[in-house]
Amino acid sequence: MNTPVLVLVCVANLLASPLDLPLGGSDFKLLKTPAGPVSQSLSQGGAARSDLGTNPAVDSVPSTQIAIGWMESYSKFEGSGQEALWQTPMGRWSFLGHARYEGFDGLEGRSELDRPTGEYSAYTWALEAGSSIRLPWKGWQVGFMLGGGMEAISNTSAFAGWGSTGVRFSPSTQPWAVGLTASNLGVAGSDRTWVDLPAVVQGGGSWVFKVDRWSLIPMADFRMVADEDLVFPVGFEARWEGARIRTGFPIGRPEAAPSFGAGWWSDTWGIDLGLGWHTALGLAPSGRLSLHL
Repeated sequence: MNTPVLVLVCVANLLASPLDLPLGGSDFKLLKTPAGPVSQSLSQGGAARSDLGTNPAVDSVPSTQIAIGWMESYSKFEGSGQEALWQTPMGRWSFLGHARYEGFDGLEGRSELDRPTGEYSAYTWALEAGSSIRLPWKGWQVGFMLGGGMEAISNTSAFAGWGSTGVRFSPSTQPWAVGLTASNLGVAGSDRTWVDLPAVVQGGGSWVFKVDRWSLIPMADFRMVADEDLVFPVGFEARWEGARIRTGFPIGRPEAAPSFGAGWWSDTWGIDLGLGWHTALGLAPSGRLSLHL
């Protein structure tokens, strides 16, 4: 077995190992949803992409990149979120940062007898930092992130700590790429009570088809969340010069609907827009502005 294949096998075993653990489903729901309009427009797929919102094994960049973004909750809820991302190069390494916040107002409380108890608010914030490195074998990228955060629901709060890791193989001589991630490996708790976070294991692949000046990129993933059923997000992206058009659908998710997105990228800046859709919960728009310094 050659060295690159051996590395992929070892990493796959490492990322899959959390599936043998008693994984939890704490209230840190923010960690279950990859941040950003790109992931949202692909229905949370795209593990083979170089996108910090989905896989920390991002490609090296020629200069520092920063981004800010926002996301509205599904229209049935009164909530919104913000994010900030940062990536700076240093040789074969990239140093990464990711901050997220999500808040809800006007949530309706219910008693054990399903009687209204009034409205309450909730919010969650998360901070992550890590690195991505380009391995000596061409096309290989490995990344990791360490994070911490807090969630407050009404008058109660909890703290959490976790780690995430990922690997991508995208050979420059081939039209395909594959990626694998394990996220939210940690615990949350308060008052000396600790629970496992909702860990996520996801993998997928993509293929680039060239048609005239267009690049057509279908993607397919599997996504395993600790307290949810297995989902298979499929996505599609079309590129023409700086323009991007995206769509996706999560096969296996009840009451799901297609998601959509678009973007424009230049050498110095980029903008991405996304629109999530759920037949029962409504629509959820999002956006992100990126700058290359």
